[in-house]
Amino acid sequence: MLKSWVINVKKSKLKRDFFSKQAKNINLIFKYFNAVTPDKLHLYEFISDENLQRKFFARPLLPTEIACAVSHRTLWKQLLNDNDADYYCIFEDDTLVNKDLIKILSCKSLNNIDFIKFSGIKIPPHKLFNKLNDKYSIIKFAYGPLDAAAYRISKNGAKKLLSYTFNLIYPIDVMMDRSYDHGVSIYA
Repeated sequence: MLKSWVINVKKSKLKRDFFSKQAKNINLIFKYFNAVTPDKLHLYEFISDENLQRKFFARPLLPTEIACAVSHRTLWKQLLNDNDADYYCIFEDDTLVNKDLIKILSCKSLNNIDFIKFSGIKIPPHKLFNKLNDKYSIIKFAYGPLDAAAYRISKNGAKKLLSYTFNLIYPIDVMMDRSYDHGVSIYA
């Protein structure tokens, strides 16, 4: 079973309305997840070592970048304990939703894929994995498309990404895309 979540800062009614309107147009059933904000970071377990961030990312992560990462990580933890779901579809509240998303999500060809992205800024090297229909195909990336706006993740994928992202060295979209480090193949 699949559950859908939208990460939203509770005060951001404009973004909440933007996503709700799109979801209504395609009959997407989802719940809002109240995003972690910088003032609540002390309630969560993670490592944020500014020296490592400077060494590998050239600068410390911003508190908002850390809060974004913790929001994604919190949903992954929730998935691991959710007996009613095998997958979560996670959206950031400013995601542009494809009108065919429901059809795509219902394709049996997506079964057994741990991590599939529905958004991205770049198109990295990839190969055809499977053709869904005349309009859409599944591709497998060499590494991710640099985005965390919309994706479906399995319990297995969540478990591996949770382990890899405990020490926040890069923004979460960069960490998610480093399949060569965390071992979770990235499809789109």
